[in-house]
Amino acid sequence: MTLAELNSLETHEWIQQQEFDLAISYGVHKLDEETLNVLGDNAWNIHGGLSPWYKGNITLFWPFMMLKPNWAGMTVHKLTNNLDGGDIVHHSVPKLSYGDGIHDVACNAVKAVANDLVEILTKCNLNSIVYEPQTSNGKLWGGSDWMPQHLRFIYDVYDNKIVDDYLDEKLENMPPELFIKNLKE
Repeated sequence: MTLAELNSLETHEWIQQQEFDLAISYGVHKLDEETLNVLGDNAWNIHGGLSPWYKGNITLFWPFMMLKPNWAGMTVHKLTNNLDGGDIVHHSVPKLSYGDGIHDVACNAVKAVANDLVEILTKCNLNSIVYEPQTSNGKLWGGSDWMPQHLRFIYDVYDNKIVDDYLDEKLENMPPELFIKNLKE
């Protein structure tokens, strides 16, 4: 599908022909109001960043640039017109281990959200899902905020060992306030 077809009448007709309890998007461009209406109320997005703090683009990179690798994670939220701003279903963060570099953490974040979603969807009824409104704006990171030269900071200054420095308590250790109420114990 092309970007031009994403919010098209053909896409809307295809969605209407499907039978589903929940629609989940991941890695798509912004859906317009009409597409959101066709999807209905049970439509979630998997966002590669912890909202509201890291919205927009390249959001698994910025926690490393800010020397907060423990803030690298994923957000599942309701789809809305507000970019990465819908009510939160769940935050997922990967376990940080010595030797993890920026790309390891990003891959592990994707695995963590996949595992968490399986647990949420198999143990929770959609009608019992608890949502957390996003009350803070955080930062909307645009593609133009990032330059390849930023990687010099990660690789040349820190030798891609920001996680090791964090685990050795050489960096600030303030944890994010995660929303994880839909995971059953």
